[in-house]
Amino acid sequence: MLWTHDSRPPQQARIAKHTKSFGDQAKDADPAEVEHHIEHLLLASNKLDCVPDSVMEMSWLHTLTLSNNDLSTSPSLALLSNLRCLQMDNNMLEDLGDLPGKLVRLDISHNKLSGPLPVALGQLKSLSSLIVSHNSLSSIAAAAHL
Repeated sequence: MLWTHDSRPPQQARIAKHTKSFGDQAKDADPAEVEHHIEHLLLASNKLDCVPDSVMEMSWLHTLTLSNNDLSTSPSLALLSNLRCLQMDNNMLEDLGDLPGKLVRLDISHNKLSGPLPVALGQLKSLSSLIVSHNSLSSIAAAAHL
């Protein structure tokens, strides 16, 4: 981003830009206004019942924390192609949407997942940490393919 009309040093201008983008209106943040160097986005302990569309466009993210919200369904996060760490613990998730293929860490503990562990998790070849405690899973056979 070029700061040709801003008299502040570039670092101060970036901080001001981030403050504007992630103030009290995080749900409405415009991804075009967010610097691509933000790699870790923490949206924990809000009252989100869905993942904001603006977040779904942040393909450069490495870490996304959605813990302690009101999520009941997981959207398709496959477009977040650089995502390595996803935390969706302590929500009300009953199922998982499409997940990015390069995930290394996934925390979906303390949700309402039931039945067998989703087979799609077995396709996450880079996954080295999977936390699924405090759900109602009947089988973890998919974990054998990790």
